[in-house]
Amino acid sequence: MLRPTLQILCFLTFLACNNAAQNTDKVLKKDSTTLKRNLNLKSLNKLEPFEKETISNRKKSLIDEFKTYQIYQLSDSISSDLNGDKILDLAFFSNQKLYIIDGQTKTQFLVGLDKSFGEMRSDFSWVDYWGLIEDRETYEIVIKDNEIIGSKTTKLENNSIFVRKDEVGGGVVTYKEGKFIWVHQSD
Repeated sequence: MLRPTLQILCFLTFLACNNAAQNTDKVLKKDSTTLKRNLNLKSLNKLEPFEKETISNRKKSLIDEFKTYQIYQLSDSISSDLNGDKILDLAFFSNQKLYIIDGQTKTQFLVGLDKSFGEMRSDFSWVDYWGLIEDRETYEIVIKDNEIIGSKTTKLENNSIFVRKDEVGGGVVTYKEGKFIWVHQSD
Protein backbone atom coordinates (compact mmCIF):
# COMPACT_ATOMS: atom_id res chain seq x y z
CA MET A 1 0.00 0.00 0.00
CA LEU A 2 2.78 2.43 0.87
CA ARG A 3 4.83 1.66 -2.26
CA PRO A 4 2.10 2.54 -4.81
CA THR A 5 1.30 5.71 -2.84
CA LEU A 6 4.98 6.66 -2.80
CA GLN A 7 5.26 6.01 -6.56
CA ILE A 8 2.23 8.21 -7.24
CA LEU A 9 3.66 10.94 -5.00
CA CYS A 10 7.02 10.83 -6.80
CA PHE A 11 5.31 10.99 -10.18
CA LEU A 12 3.11 13.92 -9.14
CA THR A 13 6.11 15.75 -7.68
CA PHE A 14 7.94 15.31 -10.99
CA LEU A 15 4.90 16.66 -12.85
CA ALA A 16 4.63 19.61 -10.47
CA CYS A 17 8.26 20.55 -11.00
CA ASN A 18 7.95 20.13 -14.76
CA ASN A 19 4.70 22.11 -14.94
CA ALA A 20 6.08 24.89 -12.76
CA ALA A 21 9.04 25.28 -15.10
CA GLN A 22 6.72 25.45 -18.12
CA ASN A 23 4.01 27.58 -16.57
CA THR A 24 3.27 30.41 -18.99
CA ASP A 25 0.67 32.16 -16.95
CA LYS A 26 2.36 33.70 -13.92
CA VAL A 27 1.04 37.00 -12.75
CA LEU A 28 2.17 38.80 -9.64
CA LYS A 29 0.60 41.98 -8.42
CA LYS A 30 2.79 43.55 -5.74
CA ASP A 31 0.59 46.59 -5.07
CA SER A 32 -2.22 48.48 -6.76
CA THR A 33 0.16 50.30 -9.11
CA THR A 34 2.69 47.60 -10.03
CA LEU A 35 1.78 44.57 -12.07
CA LYS A 36 4.57 42.22 -13.05
CA ARG A 37 3.98 39.62 -15.72
CA ASN A 38 6.19 36.66 -16.43
CA LEU A 39 4.95 35.28 -19.72
CA ASN A 40 6.64 32.90 -22.09
CA LEU A 41 6.03 34.76 -25.36
CA LYS A 42 6.91 31.72 -27.49
CA SER A 43 4.10 29.76 -25.87
CA LEU A 44 1.69 32.69 -26.11
CA ASN A 45 2.37 32.99 -29.83
CA LYS A 46 1.27 29.36 -30.29
CA LEU A 47 -2.13 30.08 -28.73
CA GLU A 48 -5.23 30.74 -30.75
CA PRO A 49 -6.62 34.31 -30.48
CA PHE A 50 -9.57 33.17 -28.34
CA GLU A 51 -7.15 31.41 -25.94
CA LYS A 52 -5.09 34.60 -25.56
CA GLU A 53 -8.29 36.54 -24.87
CA THR A 54 -9.37 33.98 -22.25
CA ILE A 55 -6.02 34.27 -20.44
CA SER A 56 -6.23 38.06 -20.56
CA ASN A 57 -9.79 38.07 -19.21
CA ARG A 58 -8.83 35.74 -16.37
CA LYS A 59 -5.96 38.00 -15.35
CA LYS A 60 -8.18 41.08 -15.46
CA SER A 61 -10.80 39.40 -13.29
CA LEU A 62 -8.22 38.59 -10.59
CA ILE A 63 -6.34 41.90 -10.45
CA ASP A 64 -8.81 43.49 -8.03
CA GLU A 65 -9.33 40.32 -6.01
CA PHE A 66 -5.81 39.29 -5.00
CA LYS A 67 -2.50 41.04 -4.38
CA THR A 68 -0.30 38.07 -5.28
CA TYR A 69 -1.55 35.22 -7.43
CA GLN A 70 -0.44 32.64 -9.95
CA ILE A 71 -2.86 31.08 -12.44
CA TYR A 72 -2.63 27.38 -13.32
CA GLN A 73 -4.38 25.11 -15.79
CA LEU A 74 -6.45 22.28 -14.33
CA SER A 75 -3.91 19.77 -15.66
CA ASP A 76 -1.15 21.41 -13.57
CA SER A 77 -0.37 20.56 -9.98
CA ILE A 78 0.41 23.19 -7.35
CA SER A 79 3.27 22.78 -4.91
CA SER A 80 3.20 25.14 -1.92
CA ASP A 81 3.05 25.13 1.88
CA LEU A 82 -0.74 25.15 2.26
CA ASN A 83 -1.00 24.21 5.93
CA GLY A 84 1.76 26.30 7.52
CA ASP A 85 4.16 23.50 8.48
CA LYS A 86 6.91 24.94 6.23
CA ILE A 87 6.89 21.79 4.07
CA LEU A 88 5.61 21.86 0.49
CA ASP A 89 2.23 20.22 -0.05
CA LEU A 90 0.93 19.08 -3.42
CA ALA A 91 -2.52 19.96 -4.80
CA PHE A 92 -3.97 18.47 -7.97
CA PHE A 93 -7.23 17.78 -9.78
CA SER A 94 -8.26 14.22 -10.64
CA ASN A 95 -11.67 13.16 -11.94
CA GLN A 96 -13.09 16.63 -11.25
CA LYS A 97 -12.10 16.45 -7.60
CA LEU A 98 -9.42 18.42 -5.77
CA TYR A 99 -6.83 16.54 -3.72
CA ILE A 100 -4.05 17.78 -1.46
CA ILE A 101 -1.14 15.63 -0.32
CA ASP A 102 0.40 16.80 2.95
CA GLY A 103 4.15 17.14 2.38
CA GLN A 104 5.05 16.05 5.89
CA THR A 105 2.72 13.10 6.52
CA LYS A 106 2.14 12.14 2.85
CA THR A 107 -1.57 11.89 3.69
CA GLN A 108 -3.89 12.54 0.76
CA PHE A 109 -6.96 14.68 1.45
CA LEU A 110 -10.07 14.92 -0.70
CA VAL A 111 -11.02 18.61 -0.52
CA GLY A 112 -14.68 19.42 0.12
CA LEU A 113 -15.54 17.29 3.13
CA ASP A 114 -15.83 20.25 5.54
CA LYS A 115 -19.34 21.68 6.04
CA SER A 116 -18.12 25.07 4.74
CA PHE A 117 -18.22 23.59 1.21
CA GLY A 118 -22.01 23.28 1.50
CA GLU A 119 -23.89 21.44 -1.24
CA MET A 120 -20.87 21.63 -3.56
CA ARG A 121 -18.98 19.19 -1.34
CA SER A 122 -16.07 17.71 -3.31
CA ASP A 123 -17.57 18.29 -6.80
CA PHE A 124 -15.28 20.70 -8.65
CA SER A 125 -16.54 19.80 -12.14
CA TRP A 126 -17.54 23.45 -12.66
CA VAL A 127 -13.98 24.83 -12.33
CA ASP A 128 -12.34 26.32 -15.47
CA TYR A 129 -9.03 27.35 -13.87
CA TRP A 130 -7.32 27.57 -10.52
CA GLY A 131 -4.28 29.06 -8.88
CA LEU A 132 -2.29 29.96 -5.82
CA ILE A 133 -2.53 33.09 -3.69
CA GLU A 134 -0.14 34.26 -0.99
CA ASP A 135 -2.44 36.99 0.37
CA ARG A 136 -3.17 37.03 4.10
CA GLU A 137 -6.75 38.22 3.70
CA THR A 138 -9.49 38.07 1.10
CA TYR A 139 -13.17 38.83 0.79
CA GLU A 140 -15.97 36.37 1.44
CA ILE A 141 -19.56 36.56 0.22
CA VAL A 142 -21.88 35.88 3.15
CA ILE A 143 -24.98 33.81 2.37
CA LYS A 144 -27.85 33.08 4.75
CA ASP A 145 -30.93 31.05 3.80
CA ASN A 146 -29.71 30.96 0.17
CA GLU A 147 -29.62 34.78 0.00
CA ILE A 148 -26.54 37.00 -0.23
CA ILE A 149 -26.56 39.25 2.81
CA GLY A 150 -23.19 40.96 2.32
CA SER A 151 -19.47 40.39 2.34
CA LYS A 152 -16.70 40.37 4.91
CA THR A 153 -12.92 40.22 5.10
CA THR A 154 -11.53 36.78 5.91
CA LYS A 155 -8.00 36.21 7.25
CA LEU A 156 -5.85 33.64 5.45
CA GLU A 157 -3.15 32.04 7.60
CA ASN A 158 -1.35 30.23 4.78
CA ASN A 159 -0.93 30.18 1.03
CA SER A 160 -4.30 29.23 -0.41
CA ILE A 161 -5.85 27.90 -3.60
CA PHE A 162 -8.43 29.80 -5.61
CA VAL A 163 -10.80 28.09 -8.05
CA ARG A 164 -12.80 29.92 -10.69
CA LYS A 165 -15.45 29.49 -13.36
CA ASP A 166 -15.04 31.99 -16.20
CA GLU A 167 -17.45 34.94 -15.91
CA VAL A 168 -19.03 33.50 -12.75
CA GLY A 169 -16.52 33.48 -9.90
CA GLY A 170 -15.63 30.84 -7.37
CA GLY A 171 -13.86 30.77 -4.05
CA VAL A 172 -10.76 30.03 -2.05
CA VAL A 173 -9.68 26.79 -0.39
CA THR A 174 -7.62 27.60 2.68
CA TYR A 175 -6.30 25.77 5.74
CA LYS A 176 -7.69 26.93 9.08
CA GLU A 177 -7.98 25.26 12.46
CA GLY A 178 -6.64 21.93 11.21
CA LYS A 179 -8.76 21.53 8.08
CA PHE A 180 -9.28 22.85 4.55
CA ILE A 181 -12.27 25.18 4.35
CA TRP A 182 -14.16 27.06 1.62
CA VAL A 183 -14.30 30.85 1.34
CA HIS A 184 -17.19 31.67 -1.03
CA GLN A 185 -16.52 34.47 -3.54
CA SER A 186 -19.31 34.51 -6.10
CA ASP A 187 -22.96 35.49 -6.35
